[in-house]
Amino acid sequence: MQHPAFYVTGTDTGIGKTMGSTALLHALRARGHSAVGMKPVASGCEHTPHGWRNEDALALQAASDPQPDYSTLNPYALPAPLAPELAAADVGVTLALAPIAHAFAQLRTQAEVVVVEGVGGWAAPLSA
Repeated sequence: MQHPAFYVTGTDTGIGKTMGSTALLHALRARGHSAVGMKPVASGCEHTPHGWRNEDALALQAASDPQPDYSTLNPYALPAPLAPELAAADVGVTLALAPIAHAFAQLRTQAEVVVVEGVGGWAAPLSA
């Protein structure tokens, strides 16, 4: 039996998607489920010794059990704090569904439930 996955979206950035996603992860884990978060596309990432990292994706990783590899949790970590398609174009990256679907499939094998947090608002485009 395949367990559910949840997609958390909102009307805009800063609306509480990460808070809701991490709360859902904690609630699932409190009920005995293994649950991992995913932020497929994140802009406004900071450069660290481990590569580009996004604070929302790191919060999802911390709330996950088991904790997935960052690159699986966040396949597209983009530096510019812009809409996804603009942040990707800024670094010469073309956003594609295949890497996101592959990462999602990997996460599905690691936990019973995957909680996916969308980027920006529900209408934020991923391509121009």
